[in-house]
Amino acid sequence: MSRAQIARLRTSATVVENPTHEDHMYLGTAETNRRYAAALAELQARGVIHTHKIAPFNRLLEWFGFEPRPVPFLSWKQSLLIFTLGFAIAQLIVDPLLSWTTGLSFGFHTVELVISALIFGGIMAVFQVWRQHKLGLSDWEQL
Repeated sequence: MSRAQIARLRTSATVVENPTHEDHMYLGTAETNRRYAAALAELQARGVIHTHKIAPFNRLLEWFGFEPRPVPFLSWKQSLLIFTLGFAIAQLIVDPLLSWTTGLSFGFHTVELVISALIFGGIMAVFQVWRQHKLGLSDWEQL
């Protein structure tokens, strides 16, 4: 991106336009748009992504009042929460289908679910922090 394009992204009032695509970003405030565009540009410059499209999940987060971020820019706590909840929901769906919980008491199954989800969420959160440092990505607040 040229300096003029970056300056245009920073000064946009409500919409940040990707100079190489026709789609627009409509993510609440101009500050959120600017940070999101800068984060995508940084990820694209490092070869992590090849598009500037907003993920549908991020649009959903913005609709609920949260400030959406690309996954590598999430804080450790946000990564832990997202991966833990995602794993727990997936395990609740998969366990009965594969009959893995047959014969287990409700209490033991609940404890196993919580422990395994926290372990998976913790591992993924540590991986995301390591990945952010490995790629040399800026902090979200510095974008």
